[in-house]
Amino acid sequence: MQKSSRTLRWWDWSSIFILFLLLETVASRLVTTNWTSFLFLAQTITYLGYVIGTILGYTNFSARLARWISFLYMIILLPLQWTLVIDQSASLEEQLISVGGRLYFSFADFFARRPVEDPFLFISLITLAFWIISASAGFNLVRKQNYLWIVIPSAVALLMIQSYDHTIEGRIWILGFYAFLALLLLGRLNYLENKKSWRERRVFLSPDNSIDLTTTMSAAAVLIILFSWTPPASVASLDSAVSSWNRLTRPWR
Repeated sequence: MQKSSRTLRWWDWSSIFILFLLLETVASRLVTTNWTSFLFLAQTITYLGYVIGTILGYTNFSARLARWISFLYMIILLPLQWTLVIDQSASLEEQLISVGGRLYFSFADFFARRPVEDPFLFISLITLAFWIISASAGFNLVRKQNYLWIVIPSAVALLMIQSYDHTIEGRIWILGFYAFLALLLLGRLNYLENKKSWRERRVFLSPDNSIDLTTTMSAAAVLIILFSWTPPASVASLDSAVSSWNRLTRPWR
């Protein structure tokens, strides 16, 4: 009996949760910049886009149809989130009209090469970008498990934010936390791929072994980040260390 395509669908709660934290880390890094108000909308849009993308990745829809469905959700949910910028005492219809008007005049100033003083244009473009990044990441994780397509867009966004907001040194650790999650996701996907081949060869792991592997991957990710963050020793300090070692080991030569 031929198996249905649905039974072959990929799903892993751990990977989905790790990727969610990774994407929200990028959105949270944007919020810490305090470039303008309502940047928290990027976090909300990241959540919504990721949920939609993950669900579409699990369905039997073709990639083209899934993109169109994601686009329809986007043009509905984004304007509704943008209305939070407008005075909430107004009706929803008035808020949507105000959103359209502010976008129109902002784009008119932009294409006329005049300064755009309304930050609403920046908020709309940022939330649009985060929807695309999160929805595509969720879709590619569940549908293809392509690590590079999953991580690279959000990594580029994080590096761009960091390059424009690097005055506070402590915020660099957000980049380190992102790297930790990215390595953890890579290890998880690699483990699942190996687990599939182990199952085909009738090699089974106990739950304790699975926990040990997860702990090992986490520890390895932390060590890699710590070593990469450690500044290299200077040439003078290395020469001093070599001289001390030579004096210490001279009696045994």
